[in-house]
Amino acid sequence: MSVAELDRLQAQLREEQDAWRRRSRKASGQVVIKGAGRRGSMVRIRPMPGRRDPAALAEADRALRTISRHLDAIERELIRRAAGEAARA
Repeated sequence: MSVAELDRLQAQLREEQDAWRRRSRKASGQVVIKGAGRRGSMVRIRPMPGRRDPAALAEADRALRTISRHLDAIERELIRRAAGEAARA
């Protein structure tokens, strides 16, 4: 795989990771509450145990671990290639 392909794959995996993080937050029962009036810019995140979905949360955790493992492998490969290029130069 070329460096450009690795960079493209890394960007795709980061987007997928963001999507799984959103799913994980939703499955964990966290609710975002936006302020009103003078405190309109304040945002609070409250856990709501009644909205917790353990199966979806476990699936999201598995997916996030897998994606993180792939991202780490890509990062190590990019570092290895950069070191090889530096040694040749």
